[in-house]
Amino acid sequence: MLTRQSANLVALLGFGEIRVFSPQRPESLPGHAEWVQDPGCRLPITNRSAFIGLLDSEARVNALRIDRDRAFVNLIHPTAVNETATLDGNVFIDAFGFVGLEARLSPGVVLNSRTTVEHDNVIGEGVTFGTGATLCGRVEVGAHAFVGAVVRPQIRVAAHTMIGAGAVLVSDVPEAGVYFGSPARRLER
Repeated sequence: MLTRQSANLVALLGFGEIRVFSPQRPESLPGHAEWVQDPGCRLPITNRSAFIGLLDSEARVNALRIDRDRAFVNLIHPTAVNETATLDGNVFIDAFGFVGLEARLSPGVVLNSRTTVEHDNVIGEGVTFGTGATLCGRVEVGAHAFVGAVVRPQIRVAAHTMIGAGAVLVSDVPEAGVYFGSPARRLER
């Protein structure tokens, strides 16, 4: 459903070509949008193009690197981002998301609804935040991580790590893995 709504919205905003990058064909793709299975392909660019990133954070970031001249759709409320924050481009901030003072977000970051990224955080490329995630100050999150937790100040999270929804992270995560609970613990296989 999100794909159809997003594609319809960018069509209403006047974008010409609409391409949806996804490993699998979305079920609800509208007729005016083109599905692109290979995010690394080079497509002809008009003066305005729209991009909807889906599913895989690495595929999303690779698609962002294809051509920096493309116009990508970013739906961000002006009060959601502190004027001192840096968004390196192609960041999605959902309803009631917030980015605080001096925070830095790399390309391909997704903040789902009610996510808060407080002051002085550094977020790697392709990171996805679950609904309601909260990062206190001076947190560093490595590339392609998923964070659905409350993270206390001055924590480092390794790249490709998954912090489960509702978890509370109170110490550094030096290596990738799946973490859950309060306090968050690594899921051992």
